[in-house]
Amino acid sequence: MREERPQLNTGKMTLLWLLLEAGIAAGVYIVWARLCFISSGGGFLTSRGFTNLRYYTVLSNLAAGAASACCLISYFVRNKKARVSGQSESAEKAGTPVQSENDGEAPADSPIARWALRFRFVGAVMALTTFLTVALFFLPLYGFSKLYAGTNFMYHLAFPLLSVIGFFLLPGKDRLSFGETLLPILPVILYAAFYSANILINGKWTLQGSNDWYGFLNWGWGIGWCILAGIALATWLAGLLLRAVYHRIISKRY
Repeated sequence: MREERPQLNTGKMTLLWLLLEAGIAAGVYIVWARLCFISSGGGFLTSRGFTNLRYYTVLSNLAAGAASACCLISYFVRNKKARVSGQSESAEKAGTPVQSENDGEAPADSPIARWALRFRFVGAVMALTTFLTVALFFLPLYGFSKLYAGTNFMYHLAFPLLSVIGFFLLPGKDRLSFGETLLPILPVILYAAFYSANILINGKWTLQGSNDWYGFLNWGWGIGWCILAGIALATWLAGLLLRAVYHRIISKRY
């Protein structure tokens, strides 16, 4: 029995998704290169050079950009495999067995590998967590003009929202399991460990300024850990929300 080869959606929705993913992948790293080598943009909680990698905002956007790039690569790789599979039909009809490749445990008709879908989900949730943390936690403390000016507009608002939209436009009908909603919590845990260890080892204050750049410890370690735990919980809830909306969208699309 001939195995069904991937049928990739090349319609207008997929074209829109391809352009959006390419824009996210390129735009995130262009802005980051500007931060590293040209100027911090004068924004609040930004810095020039590679020290900007200490900010979760930067890391989450870089992850979202990398995830978009990986989805594009996976899409075109599987598209190429679909064409090769089509060229092999004549050999199969002649009785020659054709070996199919199933990269990343994705179904045969999925245009994106499973690993790319998971990475894209994690990147979108990380970006959404940045957006929600800034809007709900930092905005009341520091105000709109500081948090959404210059580079911060791109990393606090534009790219996070575009990343979520791009995730909803993903071609294919693969669903995410409930257990996979826990994946985006791992980067938060790793960042919390780095943030805390840096303060414990190097102290809260140095000649270069505060190591508590987000001010989580303004009310002491207890409140600080509660804030970090709250962010981890919010990340999981954001993942649940994205998964629910994504499943709703693909249910209506297919």
